Amino acid sequence: MAREQRKQAIQDLSKGNTGRLTAQEWILEAYISLLLAVFPFYNTDRYFSILSDRAWFFRTVTFVMAGALLIERLICGLLHDGRKKAGVPGGSGYNFRKIPLAYLLLMAFLFVSAASTALSEYPTEAWSGEAGRLQGLSMWILYVITFFCTARCFTLKRRHLCLFFASGAVTAAWGICDYMGPGLSWWLADVKETQREMFTSSIGNINTYTAFISICFGLSGAYIIHEKQAGKKAWAAMAFAFFLFSVALITGRSDNAVVGVAAFFLAAPFTLGNTRQMWRYLTLLGLFIIALPFTGILSQYTTNPYISGKEGMLLIVSMKGGTAPYMAILGCSLISIVLSLWFKERPVRRFKKVWAVFLAVSAAVFATVFIRVNFLGGAGQYGAVGEYMKFNDNWGTYRGLCWRLAYESYGRFPLIKKLAGSGPETFGIIMEQEHYQVMVSGCGQIFDSPHNEPIQHLFCTGILGAVCYYGFLASCFVKGIRQNAAQKAAAMAILVYTAVSLVNISVPITQPYLILLAAWCSGTESSTSQEGKGAANVKK
Repeated sequence: MAREQRKQAIQDLSKGNTGRLTAQEWILEAYISLLLAVFPFYNTDRYFSILSDRAWFFRTVTFVMAGALLIERLICGLLHDGRKKAGVPGGSGYNFRKIPLAYLLLMAFLFVSAASTALSEYPTEAWSGEAGRLQGLSMWILYVITFFCTARCFTLKRRHLCLFFASGAVTAAWGICDYMGPGLSWWLADVKETQREMFTSSIGNINTYTAFISICFGLSGAYIIHEKQAGKKAWAAMAFAFFLFSVALITGRSDNAVVGVAAFFLAAPFTLGNTRQMWRYLTLLGLFIIALPFTGILSQYTTNPYISGKEGMLLIVSMKGGTAPYMAILGCSLISIVLSLWFKERPVRRFKKVWAVFLAVSAAVFATVFIRVNFLGGAGQYGAVGEYMKFNDNWGTYRGLCWRLAYESYGRFPLIKKLAGSGPETFGIIMEQEHYQVMVSGCGQIFDSPHNEPIQHLFCTGILGAVCYYGFLASCFVKGIRQNAAQKAAAMAILVYTAVSLVNISVPITQPYLILLAAWCSGTESSTSQEGKGAANVKK
C-alpha cells in the first residue's frame, strides 16, 4: 500500500496535480508578478534613463527566471531514476508534429533576425540594439525565452489580471495627475522646459504611455465583456479601471490613442456571444463617451503650464464636444433597445450583421474621402478632417517624411536585404547615412525609428521577418480569441496594441507586455475562476 501511495505521489508531482504550485510555477509566478507590478515603475534616474533601466530590468529578471527553470529541470532530471523505479513512465519526448504554429513562426522570426544580424553591415549594433531602441538580436532572444517559458509553464489566473489592472490604474492615475498640474513633478524637474509636455507618468514619452494604457484599455474592456463569474463588486472595480484608462488615453494628448480606441470598439462586437455581452459592450462604449465631457471638465481646472489644450484629437473633442457625447449615449441606448426588442431570438447575431454593414459603409466613406483629399485635390472641402487626412511629409508630426525616406532606402536594397532586412535596430544608422540633410532641413531631427512597427520589421528583418512576426501575432490572436475570457482579453489587447503600433515605436518598455499577451493566448486554457488549479489540470 505504501508503495502504491509513493507511486501515485510521484505521478502527481510529475503532472503537477498536487493542489499546490510546482517549483517551475513558483518561478514563473514570481517572474510575471515582477513584470506586472514592479517593471512599470522601475527607474534609476527618472526619464533620463528610463529606456535603459527597463531594458536592464527585463534582461535581469529574464536571465534569473531562465536560470532558475534550468536548475529546476536539472534537479528533475536527477530524480528521473526515482520515477523509473516507482514505475512512472518517462515519456516519449516532445511531439514535434503538434508544435503550435505560433511557436514555429516565432522561431522562424528569430532565425531570420539572426541571419539578418550576420549579414548586416553593422552586426554589433544589430546584436546590441544600441543604435536604436535597445531591441537588437540579444533582446529578441530573451523575448523568445519569455514567450516559450510562459506559454509552456504558466497558467493565467484572475489574480494576474487584477495585478495588471492595478499597476495600470496607478500608471493612469499618475498620468492624469501630471495633466492636472504638477503631479509627481520631480520626474520633470530637470527636463528641458520645452520638452516637458512630451513626458508623463512612469512610462516616459506620451506615445509610449499611450501604447501601455491602450494595452490596459483593451485588456480590461474585453475581460469585462467576456468574464462570466466575476461578482458585482469586481465588475464595478474593473469598470472603474476601464473608465480611468479612458480618461488617461484622452489626457495623454497623443493622437495614437484614437487608433487604439477605434480598434477596440470596432472589433469587439464580432467577439460577442450573447445578449449580456452585447449590453456590457454598449456600457463600455457609454463609459468611454462619458469620459470625454468628464475630461473636458477636468481640463477647466488644470494648472499644467506645459499643456496647450490643442494637442490630441480626443482631448480637443472632450473640450469642444458640447452635448454631442450625451446624444451619442442616447443614440447607442436606443439602438440597443430596438435591436433587443426587434430581434428577440438572436439579437447578437443581428447586431453583428448591422455592425458589419455599418463598418462597410464607414470604410467606403473613408476611402472616398481619402482618395478625394490626396489625389483629387479635395482637401479644402472637408475642413479640419481633410487637413488631417492629407498625407504628406508633415503628416503625423513628420511621420510622412520618415515613411517616405524609409520606402526610398528599402527600394534600393538588394534582393537578399529585401528578404532579410538590414539588421535589427539599424534603421537609424541607414537613415543618417542616406538622408541626414533631408531630415535636418525637413524637420530638424534624426529618425532612429520609423514610428511604425510594420515598417520597422520590414526594413530591419525584411519581408521574411515581417511575415513571420505578424503571422506569429495573428496565430496567437486567433487561438486566444477562441478560448476563455482571460485569453479573449489578451487577444483583444494584442489587436489594440498592434493597431497603435501602426503609428508608434516598439521599445522594451511595452514590448515585454506584448510577448506576455501572446504567451497567454498560446498557453493552455487559463483558469480565472479557480485559483488553486489551472484549467488544463482540471481537465486531466
